Amino acid sequence: MRKAFVITFFLAVSFSVFAQDKSSNTGSLRFGVNAAFYSKENVTGVNIYGEFAQPVASYLSVVPRVFGGVATDFKQTRYFNNESYQYFTSIGGSIAARYTPTQKILDRISVDAGIAYLNTISTYGIQRQKIEIDDIMTYSPGHIEISYYSEKYFAFTGSVCIEVIRTARINSGVRFDYLTSFSDDNWNKPDIKQAGLYFGVKL
Repeated sequence: MRKAFVITFFLAVSFSVFAQDKSSNTGSLRFGVNAAFYSKENVTGVNIYGEFAQPVASYLSVVPRVFGGVATDFKQTRYFNNESYQYFTSIGGSIAARYTPTQKILDRISVDAGIAYLNTISTYGIQRQKIEIDDIMTYSPGHIEISYYSEKYFAFTGSVCIEVIRTARINSGVRFDYLTSFSDDNWNKPDIKQAGLYFGVKL
């Protein structure tokens, strides 16, 4: 899987260089903020990203992207009045092909498809409030247990962007993203569903 990712990346870079020599179209930068739902951790948070789009044709661009996200969750259980929290972070990058129709009106819609690599860390904590449980287990008030685990995986990624504001240099709109792992064998695969706003500028 890693070899496939590396090969795809270098092919994308090669297409980008070729486009710079053969096309008069310049690239563009885009930054965005998404509300993100991480299904495996069952938490909602924020994801930010930055990307560069290099056209290789009037309707096709190569888009490398970097992104990172964070999410938290706090719960208080009725049983023994325990308090628990979860803290989730992710960072990664992707390479994708972007298709934009050339017809009027439809040219405000673009569709991305590609592969991504992520590194995630999940931290869990429980604060025990019960002092004694059936004379078997004893905790001091405020006793805290913390655990965490890290995952690294490859994933398919896809998105749909709808341009709302357009000028000669600046554009902005809404974006919907979906990411799902193809290198995690666990039945509960990491999925990330996102929706948010973006701001772009032509170079």
